[in-house]
Amino acid sequence: MLIILILYKYEQEHFTVLIVKYIDIKNLTILETNYITKLLSYYNVLKQGYSSLGYKHTEKTRLLLSKLAKK
Repeated sequence: MLIILILYKYEQEHFTVLIVKYIDIKNLTILETNYITKLLSYYNVLKQGYSSLGYKHTEKTRLLLSKLAKK
């Protein structure tokens, strides 16, 4: 992931996590898209918000992801 490479390059202590707003999770992708559109961040790969909340990977995919994470 791009953000991980950026954290390694600039070191974690140069970043801050800030809660901007508390919202209902159902509206999360709408708000995310709104911020991406307004801020036009260089680090955003996607141009709109996305959530995989509730998605269930298959057992085959979980095993593959587990193997990849161990490398």
